[in-house]
Amino acid sequence: MTTGVDKSTAAQSRAPDADTDTRPGKAPAKVLPGRAAAPERSDGRPERVRRDDGPRWRPGRWGRSLPVSLFAVMLTPVAIGIAANSAVTGGRWWDTGDRWLSPAQSVLGAVLLLVVAGLAMYEPAAGVVAGVVWGIAPAVVQIVAPRETYRLISASPGLPADLARALHTWLSSGVVLVFGVLLAGIGIIAALRRRRLPG
Repeated sequence: MTTGVDKSTAAQSRAPDADTDTRPGKAPAKVLPGRAAAPERSDGRPERVRRDDGPRWRPGRWGRSLPVSLFAVMLTPVAIGIAANSAVTGGRWWDTGDRWLSPAQSVLGAVLLLVVAGLAMYEPAAGVVAGVVWGIAPAVVQIVAPRETYRLISASPGLPADLARALHTWLSSGVVLVFGVLLAGIGIIAALRRRRLPG
């Protein structure tokens, strides 16, 4: 035979249900069918659960990609022009000044191309756009209309005739195409590698 004291003790020792909160002034939490209850913090407030819905569009991404791509597009022809001009000055072996100017221009052109490659690693679109505009597209024009490429190059304002011939030689021999494919390839590989990385 149980007494009233035993019944009250058994009621107090009974574990609360999962859907019921025994604290005073707290309404019982309702859990929708098929959905787990949100975890609670130490202060009793429900903890916000972060959902991973996959990659989302970032508002500032285009604001970063556009200026970097424009800078790479402007820097690439400068680098190719300086490197091609080193071939022009390198032919003047009898002049001591041109003898040292040619290697300096070669190093400067290589450094500028390296900067463009670094921009392609930072922003893949920069390398792809620069490679297509200044490497692949001129090579396609050279293949389709080889007689028009020298006229287009020599028509550039302020371009010396020696540099125009050097650029046409590089274009017809495939050097410009190699630069374009390398820059575009760096951008594509950087983009693929970035998509495979977690986060």
